[in-house]
Amino acid sequence: MSQQKVKDLIGKLQNACRDAVNIAKTASRHRVSLSGHNFYGDKFHSKLVEISSLETQIQTTVANFLSETETTKLSSLLSSIKSTTTTKKQRQDSLKDLSLFCQSQIIPKIESFTVDSTPKTEQVLPFAVVQGTKTYFENMIAQANGCYEHGWYDPCSVMIRKFVESLIIVVFESKNEAHEIKDSNDNFYMLENLINKITTKTNWNLQRETKKFLPQIKSLGDRSAHNRHYLCTKPDVDKVLSGLRVIADDLLHIANLK
Repeated sequence: MSQQKVKDLIGKLQNACRDAVNIAKTASRHRVSLSGHNFYGDKFHSKLVEISSLETQIQTTVANFLSETETTKLSSLLSSIKSTTTTKKQRQDSLKDLSLFCQSQIIPKIESFTVDSTPKTEQVLPFAVVQGTKTYFENMIAQANGCYEHGWYDPCSVMIRKFVESLIIVVFESKNEAHEIKDSNDNFYMLENLINKITTKTNWNLQRETKKFLPQIKSLGDRSAHNRHYLCTKPDVDKVLSGLRVIADDLLHIANLK
């Protein structure tokens, strides 16, 4: 669920609680019980159903963001508002505390931990480079850009490696030569062998820079994926980005995708 949708749910919850408090206040003024089957009691019950539904959705969504103490506090505040025996002052105080809790605890944590699925920047590779080629290329670059944007450099380098590996396979497939990069079980070779195969294809006119940068991208991706002591950093990724652009343009052209 997106950050904005969670915020919308929290806003709806606060509005529903405010409505419940107002209904209870009016019922008290008219000396009508909230627990009975009457106009105000039925309205209050209907609002409690809405609050409970919203509470469940929010609890499920923010379960990984809030501590046990914070989750208990949210439930306690809502229980106070929903109770038919809560006093007018208790219910008003709980509503104020709920608003403060949402604004100071829940929403900041959601903003810190939830990430929009579409990256706002294109620092690994411009989306236009792969747009209209293959859907999975578009998805890979979106993920790589998103990882870089949020400082997740290990998964970013792995996505770059995966993109290059897939590019090489597509090139061979476009030339009807995929059999050359498969083993006896009809599985595609690992990246090292894929690089060896494509760099020996003299008739495809690979650029010199493409041949130079392919091993570098493989090395970075391998370290991030397999070396448990290695932690990829921004400078590590930055070193291969110019080469990635060259490789992408070159191989997409050879595969007749650009």
